[in-house]
Amino acid sequence: MTCKEIAKLLSEQQDHKLPMSRRIMIRLHLAMCIFCRRLAKHLQFIHRLSEAVGDTATDSLIAVGDVVPAALSSEAKTRIKKTLTQRNI
Repeated sequence: MTCKEIAKLLSEQQDHKLPMSRRIMIRLHLAMCIFCRRLAKHLQFIHRLSEAVGDTATDSLIAVGDVVPAALSSEAKTRIKKTLTQRNI
């Protein structure tokens, strides 16, 4: 299988369990391809992180005060507007 096909399967694997034949193909490919191994590790990390930081977790953290919603001061907003105007963005 190509790296592109493996990447698709790795992504699918995060959503549901793949058939045994697909899992074996992934393992064989990962044994030979460092790039796909890195991708697999990154996808697993992102998946675990997204589960840990789900909407309800974020809401509860804000309620507890562990996370402060971001807000810019009026001075910061003014500086940003001035910089954007000077750069014609």
